[in-house]
Amino acid sequence: MRQDLQRIVLVIKDKTVSQKLARVMSQDGLEIVTCEEPEAVEALLSQGPINILIVDLPMGLQVVQHVATNFPDTVLVGLAEGCDQTICRQAEKAGVQIILERLELDSLKEGHKTGLIQHFERLEDFLAKYQVAALLQPIVSLTSPEHTLGLESLARAPRDLPLWNPETLFAYAARKEHLLETDLFCIRAAFKEAKQVPGLNKLFVNLRPRSMTHPQFVKKLLELTQEANFKPSQIVFELTEQQSILNLKTFLENLTKLRQMGFEIALDDFGTGFANLQWLYDLKPSYLKIAGVFCRDLQSDSTKQVLLSGTTEIARKLNIKTVLENIETASELEVAKTMGIDYGQGYFFCRPTSARELLENHWLDKHPLSP
Repeated sequence: MRQDLQRIVLVIKDKTVSQKLARVMSQDGLEIVTCEEPEAVEALLSQGPINILIVDLPMGLQVVQHVATNFPDTVLVGLAEGCDQTICRQAEKAGVQIILERLELDSLKEGHKTGLIQHFERLEDFLAKYQVAALLQPIVSLTSPEHTLGLESLARAPRDLPLWNPETLFAYAARKEHLLETDLFCIRAAFKEAKQVPGLNKLFVNLRPRSMTHPQFVKKLLELTQEANFKPSQIVFELTEQQSILNLKTFLENLTKLRQMGFEIALDDFGTGFANLQWLYDLKPSYLKIAGVFCRDLQSDSTKQVLLSGTTEIARKLNIKTVLENIETASELEVAKTMGIDYGQGYFFCRPTSARELLENHWLDKHPLSP
C-alpha cells in the first residue's frame, strides 16, 4: 500500500457492480481495492489501514464488526439492496455508519481514471492462475574464513497484484483455511529457483506451523521434495507464526517425523511475538534466527548487546547455531562477530536475488557454499 493514498475497499459479490463502483469513485489520491470475499479484508489490514470499507450485507456483517472493534477510524458503509430491515438493524449494531439501500450506478458518471484500482482475487483463483517467484538470500558465516551456509528462499508474487505481499497472502490463506496449499505453492517456487544453484548444501524455506497439522502435510511435502530431487537433509524449515497452531499434539508428532526423515528446523524471528523461550524449548531447533530488530544500531545500543549476548550464550549451551538477520552495516557486523554469533544475513552481504544473478555476479565464488 502506498502511504500517500487513501484506501477504499469494496467487498461486493457482484463483480460487475464492484468494478463499476470503483470506476465511479476513482480519483487522484485514492487506492481502491475490490474483492469478493470478506476474508480478504483482514489480509488487507495486514498491509495498512483502510479508510473506507464498503461491504455487501449480510455477507460482511462479521468482518464489519471486527473492523469496527479494532479499527474505529475506518468509515463503514453497508450495501443493503435486497436486505430486510432486520439485517439493516444488525448492521448498525455491528458498527456500520452508513447504509445505502440502493445504488443507482447507471446514473453515476465515472471518475477521473487517475486513482489506483486493484482487484483482490479469490485465493483459489490466485493459486491456480499465477506463479510465485522465489528470490534467494545467502546466510553467511561470521567466522573466518567466510563461507555461505546456505540460501533462504523468499516468495514474491507479481508486484502489480495485492497478494504480492507474503504477509497478506498468508493472512488470507489462514482465514480461508488454505495454509497448507499456500505453503506448498511457495515451497514449490523455492525448490524451482534453488535447483539452479549447483552444490547447494542448505535451503532455508519458510513454513507455517499450522500447515504441519494438516493430515496430508508429511506426504505432500515428501512428494514435493522428491520431485525436485532434493534430499531432506538439504532443507531447513523456518517456522513462523507460532500463535496459529491449533493442534499442538499433531504438530509435535509431524515435527518428529520431519526430523526422522532428515529435515532440519530453524526458529525464525526469535525475540519477537511468540518466538520465545517456551517455543525454543518445544522446537529444539538446529538454528536460531534472531529477529533483525535487535541488529539495528547494534553498535550503539547497549541493551540490544546484552540481550544478544544472553541469547547467544543460551544457544551455544543448547548446541544451536545462531543467525542474526538484517545486518546492514559493517559496524553491526563487527559487534555480531565479537558476540560469537555464528551466521549473518542481510543487505550488507547480499540483497535477495535470483539464482541467475547470484551465479552471474560470482557471489558464491567469493563466499563458497559449505561442503
